[in-house]
Amino acid sequence: MSSPLVSVIMSAYNAEKYIAKAIESVINQTFTDFEFLITDDYSNDSTAQIIQNFTLQDKRIIFIQNEKNRGFEGYVDNLNNMISLARGKYIAKFDADDIWLLTKLEIQCNYLEKNPETVLISANAYVIDEQDSIIDKIVTSSNQEVIKSNYLKSNPFHHPSIMFRNEEITYRSKMFYHEDYDLYLRLFSSNKKMENFEEILFKYRILKTSLSRNNSNFINYLFKLKTIEFYNQRIQNNNKDEYDSFNPQDFIQINNLNYNSKESDLKLGLKATLVLNDYMNFKIIARKYNRTSSNKLFMLISSFICLNKNTFGLAHTLYSKL
Repeated sequence: MSSPLVSVIMSAYNAEKYIAKAIESVINQTFTDFEFLITDDYSNDSTAQIIQNFTLQDKRIIFIQNEKNRGFEGYVDNLNNMISLARGKYIAKFDADDIWLLTKLEIQCNYLEKNPETVLISANAYVIDEQDSIIDKIVTSSNQEVIKSNYLKSNPFHHPSIMFRNEEITYRSKMFYHEDYDLYLRLFSSNKKMENFEEILFKYRILKTSLSRNNSNFINYLFKLKTIEFYNQRIQNNNKDEYDSFNPQDFIQINNLNYNSKESDLKLGLKATLVLNDYMNFKIIARKYNRTSSNKLFMLISSFICLNKNTFGLAHTLYSKL
């Protein structure tokens, strides 16, 4: 059996409300030379049954069912497992609650075929609500200079729209909430060319139960800072970083007073609270820092700010301009 040109990968968990529309937007694509790998991450609703029903209609669908759910790390492992099974020349990543426009695969595949120097492409999106109504747009520049000047400030690509070459590109499971950003920065640090289409090719659904939105902005931001820190390490150290020694629990538990945090992590936490204007977490992290550090001046400053919320607001304003 010949290999398809594209492998579409999707990880789904308790997605019964939207997954049928997502699957239909893939199998109805104008481009037809693809396989569609779908992993059900041990859902406790009818997600698996819906997927199984579609496998009876379309032989391009390959259904993988997990025996347990392992949260975020399991989700990333699902993606990597499907990448390892993918037979396509290109891999297209998709989410179970979004919708592709019908020419999405055709446009992106044709572009990669004609531009062999490009490793990964993304596209812009309509934003839809839970009723499928378009409520906004997400538009990122396609200008390479703009992308290069901003990619250490914000994520330049839209994950549910990406297509990339099947060339041993995988995700890292310890980069919570930023597995895609970490992937892009690793490719950037290896001087790989990535592009964004200004054209809108998918509909991105905003959900209250979205994985990234169920977690603290503060913790999320710490992982973003770590993703950027690893990028800088690779630039300075022959494309090597300290990912292997990184323990994600050091960030997840950083605002737990009973968790033993390193001074360097607490300093990063204080930076994050000032950027985010997060006074409550600042007080917690400052308390932990002051019982860990020997920096008397910093301890005095952080204690003073803790006692005066107006002073914290001033610190946030000044720090955000740095």
